[in-house]
Amino acid sequence: MTRLFSLWDPQNVGVITHATFREIVQKLPLTPISPPTAVDGLVSYADPGETGTVNYKQFCERLFADYDKAVKAKGP
Repeated sequence: MTRLFSLWDPQNVGVITHATFREIVQKLPLTPISPPTAVDGLVSYADPGETGTVNYKQFCERLFADYDKAVKAKGP
């Protein structure tokens, strides 16, 4: 998944701006998130330290860890 983000990070520094992250989210064909408040929530999730950027490796790790927790909590 981090390979995908690297398309928007040509210098390969590991972070993208909030504006770039919003652009990516709004272009997703499988899960269009149109209300601005929903996008704002995702930006906040992606940048919990409120740095103004998204470290996409950390974002992916957090996303998958939270997904695993949710699956385990749901149970069989």
